[in-house]
Amino acid sequence: MIHYHIKQSKFTEHISNDPFSSIVEPSLGKLTELFSDRQENLICFGHHHPIHFFNHQDRTYLNPGSLGCNYKPTARFALVDVVGVQLRIELNEVIYDNTDFLKSYSMLNVPDHEFILKIFHGNQFR
Repeated sequence: MIHYHIKQSKFTEHISNDPFSSIVEPSLGKLTELFSDRQENLICFGHHHPIHFFNHQDRTYLNPGSLGCNYKPTARFALVDVVGVQLRIELNEVIYDNTDFLKSYSMLNVPDHEFILKIFHGNQFR
């Protein structure tokens, strides 16, 4: 489990140096290439907000999507059940009221809050 792919040579860099690899489009080919330096059967990651869920041979790539940065008021998550050597993965989402949270961007005068609301929250609060 990792926030997003980091090359082995950058593993000890401070987070402020942005050691993460460039985000790739959510496809099996791109993820296979990105994580080619890893041997694990299940690779769970985030950083990129869309859902990624791909199975290929003996490897699964899983990003259940953003927990709050979404175009709708839902928190996405995955349940992973390990049964022997088999994985059972269930993608879920829970609806919640994020109205007060979205209002807080303006109330707290967050810099570029209009841009943040548009890009990270799909203009839900309009």
